[in-house]
Amino acid sequence: QVFHQGYVYFTGMLQAPIFENDAIEFAARKTAVNSGDIRRAFQMCKAAAERVMAEAEYGKGFSQNSSSGPTVQISDIQKASRELFNPVIARAVSHATSLEALIIVSLASLQRQSGREMGGFDVDELISKMEGTARSLGDLQYLPPPSFAETLDILNRLGEAGVIQLDTPKIYSVGGSTWPLVTLPMDCYEVEAALRGTRHSRLSDKFCAPQTLF
Repeated sequence: QVFHQGYVYFTGMLQAPIFENDAIEFAARKTAVNSGDIRRAFQMCKAAAERVMAEAEYGKGFSQNSSSGPTVQISDIQKASRELFNPVIARAVSHATSLEALIIVSLASLQRQSGREMGGFDVDELISKMEGTARSLGDLQYLPPPSFAETLDILNRLGEAGVIQLDTPKIYSVGGSTWPLVTLPMDCYEVEAALRGTRHSRLSDKFCAPQTLF
């Protein structure tokens, strides 16, 4: 009966329009399946709410004309759950080498600028972004940016570590070779938080810091 108790408790504590009922139910069910510890569900809901508010600051996923304000949905609880139950990704990012950090920050910046969180980016897009990022910052630890072959090697390492996702497209490139599409399962503010206080903080501050709307 952990799910029922948790759901009743949450619906009394977390009220719409901040939390959708489906999101509360999902958090309660996930807690019941995993540990039964209601504190874990509160951690998920807190992390999801913080994520939604941070995204609202970026102007993502929330219309300023909405009278109800930003709301926590099931997808937000799912993302928060992945982050809480798999903090190893954030730790891996915090220990990134110079070129790994350049790739991660460039991907995060690409995702924010394009609004494309599904489908990924091809290697040429990433290399072009890295070149502009490294030269704009002017920090020698990121110069020269990695070559095509070096980029593929680093992407494979990051993929094996679970930091990025590599997907093979169905359309083949010239010559019959297929290069992966790259997706970063983190938002800009998560990358900035992971690199805060590291030797890459100036890089993340410049390209991943929250954007002011005015």
